[in-house]
Amino acid sequence: MPTAAQRLEVENALRHWDRYWAGNSVLDAFDIDELEGPRDQRFRARLALVNDQQMAELQDFFDLRRERHRIWGLGFRLFVSHIAQSVQQLLPLTEALKRYGIVPFLAHEHIAPGQLWHRELTTALSSMDALLSFHSAGFAQSPWCGQEVGYALGRGVLVLPVRGGEDPGGFVGEIQGIPWNPQNVPRTVGLVIANLRENPQTRVALGDTLARELKYSGSFDRSDFLVEQLQQLGPLTEGAHHSIGLALKFNDQVRGRNNAEDLINPEEDAA
Repeated sequence: MPTAAQRLEVENALRHWDRYWAGNSVLDAFDIDELEGPRDQRFRARLALVNDQQMAELQDFFDLRRERHRIWGLGFRLFVSHIAQSVQQLLPLTEALKRYGIVPFLAHEHIAPGQLWHRELTTALSSMDALLSFHSAGFAQSPWCGQEVGYALGRGVLVLPVRGGEDPGGFVGEIQGIPWNPQNVPRTVGLVIANLRENPQTRVALGDTLARELKYSGSFDRSDFLVEQLQQLGPLTEGAHHSIGLALKFNDQVRGRNNAEDLINPEEDAA
């Protein structure tokens, strides 16, 4: 039987889920009778009846058996190369990208006082999925930005140059830059996502991330958005299929939404 520590871990994960309290609705996926009493008391009594296999499914649903990266957590890892003066310009863009489960790393925002700057940068650069370089005026004069872009190119990581007032130069100048207009952030976001979809490596990471996000969807609108994004990616990995299956089983904001089941049963749908 599951341990008390495992049950407490699942209970805490449910309470921190970014939506209304849904403990009993999640347990409805199992053949466990509803009980009388206050909501929390009912949930704990039902959770005590969960077997080992069911507990493993709940742990997978909440990614409790996955190791979270110290910097990135479990999201898509996007290193953002920028000069210090452009941080405020970038915030609307990076906030919008979070809707896709993307975790943007901005050194001037994420490296806390007292941390070793070089070590944190190296850790982020060596583990990123893609790099977005924001070419505002003065970018070319920054040795740090030049080295960050060079690091990404050397690793063979996708580089997305955004023209924020200065044209990309050097090796990255050969890459078609993404236009930036602070009055039309959605256009830039759409082009960034389109590039991530087209690159074979980032397409896989993005698909796994969007599928994981679907598990935690807190509304029908959010579910529809994520399913639509997943539909545009083409074939998904086994891990993404597993996440979508868990979302369909445990999240009542996903079941029946916008052909979510077709994401894991494309052959049956086509037949």
